[in-house]
Amino acid sequence: EYSAIMKYLSDASYWVYLVHMPFTAIIPGFISDWSVSATFKFLFVFILTSLICFLSYHFLVRGLLPKSYRSSREVCSGAKILAIHQEGDDGWSSTAA
Repeated sequence: EYSAIMKYLSDASYWVYLVHMPFTAIIPGFISDWSVSATFKFLFVFILTSLICFLSYHFLVRGLLPKSYRSSREVCSGAKILAIHQEGDDGWSSTAA
C-alpha cells in the first residue's frame, strides 16, 4: 500500500505536467536581469513553478472538481479499456481500405 504523500503526488502529476510549461517559459523572462548565479535562477524557477503547480492543483482541481473527474483510475480503468477493445468498439475500422 502506498503512503498518502505518494498517492497525492501521483494524483497531482498529470495536472503538474499539463500546467508547468508556461511557468518555466515566463518566469525566467522576469528574472533574466538578476545579477545572481544561473544555479540560483534555476532553483528559483523550479521552486516557484512547483509551488504554483501544486497549489493550483490542491485548491483548484481538488477543491473544485468531484473525485470522479480527477481520478483516472475510476474514469478509464484497464477493465473498461479491455472491454471496449474486445467489443471492437474502439473507433477504428477493422476492414482494409
